[in-house]
Amino acid sequence: MGADGQLLVATAFAEAFSKQSDLVVLPRIAEPPATLRLASGVPAVGERIVVIGAPEGLANTVTDGIVSALRAIGDQKLLQISAPISHGSSGGPVLNLHGEVVGVSVMMLTDGQNLNFAVPAAEVRALAGSPTARYDFLRTPTAPDPGRVPPAPGLALGDVVVETAKGSFTIHLLPAIAPEHARHFVKTAKAGAYDGTTFHRIIAGGIIQGGDPLSKDPAKAAQYGTGGLGLLKAEFSDRPFARGIVAAARRPSSKDSGGSQFFICLRDQPSLLGQYTIFGEVALGMEVVDQLSLTPVEGDKAKERVEMKITIRPPAPVAP
Repeated sequence: MGADGQLLVATAFAEAFSKQSDLVVLPRIAEPPATLRLASGVPAVGERIVVIGAPEGLANTVTDGIVSALRAIGDQKLLQISAPISHGSSGGPVLNLHGEVVGVSVMMLTDGQNLNFAVPAAEVRALAGSPTARYDFLRTPTAPDPGRVPPAPGLALGDVVVETAKGSFTIHLLPAIAPEHARHFVKTAKAGAYDGTTFHRIIAGGIIQGGDPLSKDPAKAAQYGTGGLGLLKAEFSDRPFARGIVAAARRPSSKDSGGSQFFICLRDQPSLLGQYTIFGEVALGMEVVDQLSLTPVEGDKAKERVEMKITIRPPAPVAP
């Protein structure tokens, strides 16, 4: 951002991707707040970050995430970030845990996927011509969408590590859009209730599903898919069902019947929007999920036991 408080980074990028990107130029502010220092280097893949934004109908929000990949689209270098950013919240600063600006968030829909990106700090510096950035992202709130679940203030639950015999993967929870589902998942995992359960249901090219407490017992195979449900009401959001999305399974007869079972999307599935509650996304190790989906099946029932062990990695503290 320039010294007058305007965000200068996105202009050229927005012109090139105006039909795909959601970019915001912040208005000039009369009394600029404290200066934020731009980071000198590019964050590493897997590094924790904090994204400041203002989704529709809400004032400033802070969500945690990770840098999931380093990408390039044309000549534009980008950080792919795993964090719950919605339409209208792009343009806010992305900070590392030292409070330095590592980029400015954008959201771009490409190839049918909902991918969140940030323009790196080095690009901000080059375009703004300044080693510092000023921040202001307060908007005039619009009327909230009655179907939207607002973020739970201060809710940081950490990430989920799922270990299997075929490898491990990491789920980034999204408590901002499904706080009760995220809390329930963490509570269940911390109690060890997922350990020894299996991915009992696999639809080739569609989903893998697991977490049924009954699946701990091989003798109850006929009942797999019926346990651990009916505990939670739906928390639908407008987040697309993209590849890697983690959502709550439910009874076919009721949308308000989520619980401990969950499924992971192997591809984009827009038809699931408004039918199931999203509460996370695979941040690392999607290739392991793909391997799990190759487990032999009979119909949609896994013929081999693929047990899981789930641990919660606490969120890293944010430097004051």
